[in-house]
Amino acid sequence: MYNPLDPEFRDMIPPSVFQGKGFEEAYKTAIGQYAALRAYGRTSRAALRMLWGDKYADHARAQAYIDRIECAPLYIRQFKYFIESLAVSSLWNERVAANRLLNIINDPETKDSTCLAAIKELNVLTGITVIDEKGNTRSRKTLDEFYAMEAAQRQADAESGAATQH
Repeated sequence: MYNPLDPEFRDMIPPSVFQGKGFEEAYKTAIGQYAALRAYGRTSRAALRMLWGDKYADHARAQAYIDRIECAPLYIRQFKYFIESLAVSSLWNERVAANRLLNIINDPETKDSTCLAAIKELNVLTGITVIDEKGNTRSRKTLDEFYAMEAAQRQADAESGAATQH
């Protein structure tokens, strides 16, 4: 719990100071970097940690710091600038999606059901499996496998047709 008399927190800026012109002028660069991290999809807690450190990000009132930063006019302008200037493909593409799914899969804290869902999505994304017209996931067949399967089906149909005619 935050105690301003605790030596560990003595050098921390109180949340109430994280606002106003003085704050924006003193931390202009950090606010711009924070806006860039947020525009690229980093969490507010991660951006706070990267720019102000663990003490702020792990603080009981971390959300108060985040709220004040993200409501600052400078942040709002910077964030809007970054969002409007970024190409969507630089924010999200096949490789980023695969990376995020791998992060979910490899995170030891991920629930089994979430992990399996991520594996299923990654398999579809990478073409290992496909989703059929009924919404079921199945293994992708090569063209040769498809033609062999079709030929076997035609042969079975022909044999069953011949058997019913006799």
